[in-house]
Amino acid sequence: MIATTRLHATRYAPPGCDPVALRRGVDGRLWAGEGEAARAVVVRRCFPWSEPSRFISLRDENHREIVMVRDPLELAPLARDALLEAMAHAAPRGTTLRWYSADHGLNPKAYHDQLVWLAQKLGMTGTPVKGALTGP
Repeated sequence: MIATTRLHATRYAPPGCDPVALRRGVDGRLWAGEGEAARAVVVRRCFPWSEPSRFISLRDENHREIVMVRDPLELAPLARDALLEAMAHAAPRGTTLRWYSADHGLNPKAYHDQLVWLAQKLGMTGTPVKGALTGP
């Protein structure tokens, strides 16, 4: 079942019938709709967290929901393949972890790497404060 919200009304379609066509565009993005009405959309997982491949919201560049897909397996084959590919590209890539062998607190290299990582996460740039290059 697919629900499309428009003008405060919800349309439902039976499995295999897509109220909005989905396809992978030549630009690599997922597109919803046909012809002049087609819009690039992004994939957002909704709920529940225990079923991450169900209840997928497709949103336009203004973050407005275009389509809510209850289950990608209920889509027609071409739309399903395009959506599953977009979901795979939207997944996080993971985090690199480093292990520093020390029998005490952080060594100078680990301390420096910790500060560099934190500055990157916070978007901080500029001259480091005294001690940030070498540690305490």
